[in-house]
Amino acid sequence: MWVNLARAGLLAVLAAGIVGGWAGLPLLYFSMFLLGTGDVFCRNAAQVLVPSITPREDLAVANARIMATQEAGAGFVGPLVGALLFGVAVALPFGLDAVTFLCSAILLSRIRYRRPRRRQPPPQGCCRKCLWARSGYGGTTCYAAWRCSPA
Repeated sequence: MWVNLARAGLLAVLAAGIVGGWAGLPLLYFSMFLLGTGDVFCRNAAQVLVPSITPREDLAVANARIMATQEAGAGFVGPLVGALLFGVAVALPFGLDAVTFLCSAILLSRIRYRRPRRRQPPPQGCCRKCLWARSGYGGTTCYAAWRCSPA
């Protein structure tokens, strides 16, 4: 949320600089560097956030929708709309992007995060043991299980 607010502010300053005529290449380069850095943080945070707010049975569908939206937006629709807006007014795509980041921050602030339940400690006299199984790809996998000694 905070990164999207920062990106919205940065793009608003860039749009204002373009309209005011005082934005040059150094501001553009600096802005694009910070926007790219913010994108790295947001994409990594999304990978953690989605599983924590999506039921396990809906996780595959949620990830597929996110990927489809990102690919369609960044690869197809975004450049077309950006070029059209740039042709109308040079500052328009930057100002509109600032508004979208502000909307994103508002929507992210409304998400209620569920903390994962804490695991119960093992019963007295139990230890964790790996049950090894061969996977279909030739490797082995450890399935954790509790092994308890008789009381």
